[in-house]
Amino acid sequence: MVGMFSSRVGEEKKSKGAGNALPSMPIDLVAIVWRRKYVVITSVAVAVVLGTALTWASPPLYRYVSAIQIGNLVVHTQGVFEKNIVPLEKQGDVVFKLRNIYIPLATTEYFAKHPAKNYQYRVRVEAVAGGNMIWLHATGPKRYESGYISIMQSAINRIIKDDESIVRPFRTQYRASEGKARIRLQYLRNEKIFDVRVMKLKNAVLQAQSRLEKLKVAARVMRERAERYNKEVRLVGREIKHLATILVGQRKNRGEALKEINSPERAMMLMAIDNSSNPRAEWLFHLRRQRDVILPSAKQELLGKIAENQLTQVDEKQEISVLRTHLISLYASHRNQIAAQEQVVAFLGAQVAQQRSTAVLQVPVRLARSVGPHRLGRAVLAAIGGLTFGIIVAFILELWMRRKHGQSAFGNPTG
Repeated sequence: MVGMFSSRVGEEKKSKGAGNALPSMPIDLVAIVWRRKYVVITSVAVAVVLGTALTWASPPLYRYVSAIQIGNLVVHTQGVFEKNIVPLEKQGDVVFKLRNIYIPLATTEYFAKHPAKNYQYRVRVEAVAGGNMIWLHATGPKRYESGYISIMQSAINRIIKDDESIVRPFRTQYRASEGKARIRLQYLRNEKIFDVRVMKLKNAVLQAQSRLEKLKVAARVMRERAERYNKEVRLVGREIKHLATILVGQRKNRGEALKEINSPERAMMLMAIDNSSNPRAEWLFHLRRQRDVILPSAKQELLGKIAENQLTQVDEKQEISVLRTHLISLYASHRNQIAAQEQVVAFLGAQVAQQRSTAVLQVPVRLARSVGPHRLGRAVLAAIGGLTFGIIVAFILELWMRRKHGQSAFGNPTG
């Protein structure tokens, strides 16, 4: 292996005779490191000691974490119980505000309250892909715990305040609707109010039945009057027949009296017949008018009233039937209204609950287990750095020594 990296003595003499020109030969690194091994070992040891000392001197590091969940609005299409979830803000917008506005602002405010603590706080913000969660995390010593907690909490509070201004109008609207629905439900559940409605219908039924009974009584009275009209017509007919017979007899007597008008007794008899027949003729005329005009007209009018009464009875019976049907259906309808109103109240209550504001899933907290510094890892890195530094120092020292003794910096010595 030494032969692979060594140059030949003869070739080096030629190069020295050619004006000490540097040949294009490979450097004998292994030989140089071996000759300067104490320098390399010393560098490694010093680096490991310094790295270990710095590691032990450094305070332990802890992780500070917090998480928030972006709120959402649940929008329902009117008359459709299908919900559409809409986030209050886009995940990227929240991350941008936290990184570029709220965390720097919270850091500035914290430094304004604690000017003596000159420390650079670095809080990282990460969005969970495919969700509405955002993580805030940082790494730092325990003595700066209050700073990290305060900065994270302040930034989170500002995000929550922004989102609350978005969701509050919707929540207020749904709460108002829910309150009205609850008042309506209490009204429906009030038994006294329902009893009033039932009694109102029952009273309406009773009133309709009372009107129907009055109509029946009136119809019965009018039918009795119609029967009396018939009897009156028959009585008037008999009286007309009787009067007509009397008048016929009187006319016959008058005719006989006219044959012997020269007799004073006949003249007096004629006058008596005329005096008695004229009132009977007038009464006969009156009776015939009553039989042929007055009584039929009154009966016809009464029959019209009876027909109108029958129609009114039919209407009253229909109204009673409708009221009874309404009274029967009122109980079922009342139960259905209560059930439907309970569904509306539950639906609006769910809507209020579903209008979620941005919430803190994990309050800012320091994890109990430290995350650094890793002493073994730092010792290994220090050893690697010391080895590299030692090799570089050994090479520079070897080059300087050979230059000093007039030897070639490459290959073996010439003498």
